[in-house]
Amino acid sequence: MKLFLNRKLITFFIKVIIGCSLYFYLLSQGKIHFDFFECKNSFLLIQLFLLQVIMLVIGTLRWHRIGIHAYGMKISLLATAHISWVGQFFSTFLPSTVGTDLSRIFYVSKKINMPRKKLIKVTIVDRLAALLTVVLCGVLGFVFYLQSFTLVMSMLFVLILLILLKLLPKRKLRQVLLKKDVHLPPFSVVVLSLLIFILKAFSLFIIIYLTKGKGNINDYYICLASQFIEALRVLPANIGMGHILFDKVLGLIKDVNGAQIYNIYFTVKVLFKATGFFGWLFLRIK
Repeated sequence: MKLFLNRKLITFFIKVIIGCSLYFYLLSQGKIHFDFFECKNSFLLIQLFLLQVIMLVIGTLRWHRIGIHAYGMKISLLATAHISWVGQFFSTFLPSTVGTDLSRIFYVSKKINMPRKKLIKVTIVDRLAALLTVVLCGVLGFVFYLQSFTLVMSMLFVLILLILLKLLPKRKLRQVLLKKDVHLPPFSVVVLSLLIFILKAFSLFIIIYLTKGKGNINDYYICLASQFIEALRVLPANIGMGHILFDKVLGLIKDVNGAQIYNIYFTVKVLFKATGFFGWLFLRIK
């Protein structure tokens, strides 16, 4: 076990070095900068921060609904949100072994005395729901962009898709999963997951709109398609690698520096995650 943890720590620090190296390279090349962070742009920065709060609440609600409806977890949404907020800090500044998932499992099991094995299953289902939805968003974004869908057409298409997913027979799948004591989550989990990635794409879009001075629905579709990158989080907080990948994808939008667009989003996200430290202090005091 000790050897395993040591390897995880070594891997984590190697990732940090690689990510920071890529980040500082982009910084030294002038590809990313912090000129945008000034008073005249405070309204946008507040909007981005509030969107991070909303996404945390929706993500917490998704995990909470899985635990409540599939595994009989008995904990309030407010308490779960507090613990999830604490996990935001751990997931950014500490190795993944004590990140969002494991810190949430630890504190929830401590609070309600629920077996950690069940909470691990809640987390696995939650992560699978997120993974499947981010792939779906990526596909939809590319399809809508290539087909030049209007906003109304894309909303109608998503609505029809959700109805079809809701009507999809799941009896055999449920029986297979129950043998492993894994329960299918309520359908609302799919909707919540979809909403999270729609809001993440919207965060990128409003940065593009306000820095470029204009934007159209196709720009948003590219932002939605770029959510594929969220599923490829190989470096802590996606530092460096996220900047490079988003630079390539958002490069499809004319006159846009994708690395800088992501840098604004990334910086606000990290600042928000850092506030989880105060949540942890409050938890320690209690």
